Amino acid sequence: MPPLSITCSARNSRPFRETNYEPEGILTFGTGNEGNGFKLINVGLVHQSNGSQEAESRSWNRAYGQGGWEWGPLSMLGRLWYRLPESA
Repeated sequence: MPPLSITCSARNSRPFRETNYEPEGILTFGTGNEGNGFKLINVGLVHQSNGSQEAESRSWNRAYGQGGWEWGPLSMLGRLWYRLPESA
């Protein structure tokens, strides 16, 4: 079996720089629960994109719902999200 040969050149293997944006809007509602258990509800919209236009553009929008629970010193957040349909 011939030896495996891997060729690497500076022209073909360079680090790249990418800029991504993720603005987000959140509404938070407390449950009024003073004890352990369910504490808050978040509803939000998120947009992620690379800031480019036309063929170089990558973006998506999501809506989500999130719940928060507390038990003593332990806190937990759970999130369900939905990718919003986009036009072609």
